[in-house]
Amino acid sequence: MIDTTRFLSKLIETANMMIVGIDNAGNAIIFNAEAEKISGYSREEVIGKNWLEKILPKEMFADLWKNVNDLIINYEIPASYENPLITKSGETKIILWHSVTLMDDNSQTAHISFGIDISEKRKAEENLKLKSTMLDTIADSIFLTDENGNIEYFNRGGGLAPENAAGKNIRDLFDEPGVKILNENLELLKNTAEASFEIIYNGKSETPLILEMRISKIYYGGKKYILFISRNITERKKNQIKLQDLNATKDRLFSIIGHDLKGPVGSASKFFDMIADNQNDMPKDQLSEFLKYHSNSLKNIKILLDNLLEWARSQKNETAVKIERVNIKSTVSECMELLKGSADSKKIELSFDINENLNARADSVMIKTVIRNLISNAVKYCREKGKIKAAAKIKGETILISIADNGIGMDEETLCKLFKISEKVSRKGTGGESGTGFGLILCYEFISKNGGKIWAESKNGYGSTFYIELPAY
Repeated sequence: MIDTTRFLSKLIETANMMIVGIDNAGNAIIFNAEAEKISGYSREEVIGKNWLEKILPKEMFADLWKNVNDLIINYEIPASYENPLITKSGETKIILWHSVTLMDDNSQTAHISFGIDISEKRKAEENLKLKSTMLDTIADSIFLTDENGNIEYFNRGGGLAPENAAGKNIRDLFDEPGVKILNENLELLKNTAEASFEIIYNGKSETPLILEMRISKIYYGGKKYILFISRNITERKKNQIKLQDLNATKDRLFSIIGHDLKGPVGSASKFFDMIADNQNDMPKDQLSEFLKYHSNSLKNIKILLDNLLEWARSQKNETAVKIERVNIKSTVSECMELLKGSADSKKIELSFDINENLNARADSVMIKTVIRNLISNAVKYCREKGKIKAAAKIKGETILISIADNGIGMDEETLCKLFKISEKVSRKGTGGESGTGFGLILCYEFISKNGGKIWAESKNGYGSTFYIELPAY
């Protein structure tokens, strides 16, 4: 026959878990070798003493002992629970307990608890939680998928909405063009360690995001995974475009200064030197013709310089917009009167058909600059005896102004380049006048600042019509 008492004692002593028994007073009556090893206390230091007082943190003992005591009295010790254990050396360990209450024939009770040290497990879980939190705070979006693209992990950083990812395939996050790019690079990944590419993400944001994505293969536990790391580079791309525009603007300004200003100024300088050296020998009619030519040239230079200065002020936000009532008829009439001399020199007819009650909400100085530039351009590209007509009408809550000419017009390619600082639109007028297209850039700036629109319609050889749409007053 097996000696049951000795067998159970041996079992308790050799078990690889803590086995602690306490009586109704909380005093230890069983304390095995594993309990000694984990707690650091010897059996002699614990048996007959309040076990909880030794192992619980002091700030927890009073409240926790009262709760445990109530449970002991009512035989309600929880079957499973965790609590911290302070070892003899002062180290804190986390123990997972499983408890039972036993009663002998004399109604004496003992409460036996089986404890497993889960400190390392909890530490690993905390480390994993910390790493997950760290991943959630980085700016990049990270996805881990199986080899078919099914998402198994994702962080909450970056530009991809996490609620859209759970339980989905990585392809489900993108539209058809995006899926095509993904598939191409996943196919490429079969023969290489990693692949990098750009992809558009149309998520909850009103503006599509441009993502820089890097994918690589990972093998873990005999299974193949694909790691996707994406970075939102939308702002970087916008800044690159801005930088390109700034460089184009710089190049355009240098081109204007180096060609459109330097050439005419140099020519005028040589002409005046020639007059100074030959003023008595030059025929009067030839001198008059030269003076007229260079006078017009200098006028064009002044217009260009005025436009450059106005544009520079607008770029530096030095040009404040002063919204007021702008009468369209009087504004057009004033601009045509200023340019009548230039039009008369080419026998061009200027006219307008505008109701005197049409008013716009705009900055009058800016609108005069715009209309003056448009009429000046029309004169420049009109043939002799041509016609220029301005008109205006109500269009909903706006005023639509048009300035039409029957001049040389322009092709579709030139039309598409108008109003863009990065594009060079330089054409000679019908009288040999120089043209840079810079006045139209200034027009676009000023109309935009006034909350309006400007565009053109034209056909090569059949003239052009420029339209301005402004808020009605």
